[in-house]
Amino acid sequence: MIDQEAPSAFIHAIKDNRNDYAARHGYGTFFPNVTDYNLENAPLSWSKVPAMRHAMTLYPHSAYFFYLSSFALIMNPSISIEAHIMNRERLETTMLVEKPVVPPDSIIKTFPNIRGDKIDLVLTQDKEGLSQDSFVIRRGEWAKYFLDAWFDPLYRSYNFQKGERHALEHIVQWHGTILAKLALVPQRILNSYLRDPDGGTEGAYAEGDFVVNFFGCDIAGDRNCEEEMTPMITRWREIRDRQHQGDRSVTRAIKQRQVAIVDTRQDLLKPRERIASLACEVLNAHAACLDIGIRTLEQTIHGSVARGTRAQAEHLNTVAEGICGKSL
Repeated sequence: MIDQEAPSAFIHAIKDNRNDYAARHGYGTFFPNVTDYNLENAPLSWSKVPAMRHAMTLYPHSAYFFYLSSFALIMNPSISIEAHIMNRERLETTMLVEKPVVPPDSIIKTFPNIRGDKIDLVLTQDKEGLSQDSFVIRRGEWAKYFLDAWFDPLYRSYNFQKGERHALEHIVQWHGTILAKLALVPQRILNSYLRDPDGGTEGAYAEGDFVVNFFGCDIAGDRNCEEEMTPMITRWREIRDRQHQGDRSVTRAIKQRQVAIVDTRQDLLKPRERIASLACEVLNAHAACLDIGIRTLEQTIHGSVARGTRAQAEHLNTVAEGICGKSL
């Protein structure tokens, strides 16, 4: 979600951050305005819910939808949604099971035995409860049902103290069909805080984390989101450029290897031609040997026949002479 009243440089930086990440992984991006939807007097923060529903209409074939607050930055663009968050084996090792949905002591807890490929909604929690600043939802009918339930006019009319956050906690705790599809993961996987208003350190951002969230900068009177985010935007650009440089180095190395392979193939052409010529000579010599062998066999066979005929004739002559001698 983008607030078009924010400074243009800030908006450009946020869009650049998202577009760079999407381009790396073949994702699409969607930047609706917070005022694009009819919220019926509900706080503007509710706009994320119809925006996600809108994105599903625009990108009906996308496997996953990733919502990220405009007061957060993607700091490690090499990480993909599929491998880092939604992979089945990964989820089954990172999801927090039997965890109170609303800390510290909610009686409703996450399910203990859910397969990773059955999870359709992944989000985090902080000390106050569920966070909706950064979450991933899998495309499907359940996702549509979940978003429609979350945006139900009844919940918006309740005037929850924390708006859509409390509404989310309500439906997760009291609708088993939603809890059964939900996975909570450690905060630093998806939603690291640069500065936790509650003073917590468990979800504190560290270099290499996927996302840094400047949670609360837009509601605390003594904080300024743009000022807080500017140093991290600069740091993100350094990380981006370094990774792009690495990508270019890999690309150059691949191209160099491809050229070397072509050159090697060219170098092998003459030896291959010589080998082919030698093979032809060997085959011709072999054919000549076979021809000589055949002639030799034929001569040998014919010679044996001639000697046999001569011996038979001499035998008959001897017999004839014997017969003639007897008759005299």
